[in-house]
Parts: sequence; C-alpha cells; structure tokens
Amino acid sequence: RQKDAFGLVNYALCLATGFQVPADWESADEHMRLIGNEDASQILSWWQSVAQDGDPEGDLVIAWLVRHGLIEDPDGLSRIERLNRASTGKWTLPAWFWEEVE
Repeated sequence: RQKDAFGLVNYALCLATGFQVPADWESADEHMRLIGNEDASQILSWWQSVAQDGDPEGDLVIAWLVRHGLIEDPDGLSRIERLNRASTGKWTLPAWFWEEVE
C-alpha cells in the first residue's frame, strides 16, 4: 500500500542507506513526514524493541518520529541523545538532520 506506515519507514530506511537506489536522505525524511499520528504508536512499539536490543536503526526511527512531532521519546532522551545513539552504528547522518524541523 502506498501510504502504509511500516512501508514508509522501510522505504525511508532504504533511501537513507542507498539500498538499491542512490542514498537520498531528503527524500527519506519526506517519506517519514507522511506518517500519520495514528500510526506512530504502532511503529514505535516495533522500533523501540529494536533500539532496546542495541540496534542503532531503532534509535534512528525513534529520532525520526520525534523529529516530526509524532511522538515524545519513550525513554525521555533528547532528540540529540537519540541521534547520537543512531550515529554510532552504520548511520552517517547529514548535518541538517541534527537541526530542529521548522
């Protein structure tokens, strides 16, 4: 489905990593912005367990949800703390990603 929330997250992650396409963080960010508030809690329930298992990809998804105002961080971390966790893995985040969304 075109606007399936889990599909949007997975596609955004593919765009960010450059999996089978050129890496495009801006497009990835735009896809994450399409997630609705009603879907954010379902996404969080899956990706929070991934983050708790020590996978930086889970931290990235949580930071993305926070970035777009869809959730509050479930562990009370700041957005920057969450991004620091994400960037310790395979994720090289663009400079603009650390800035507040306007």
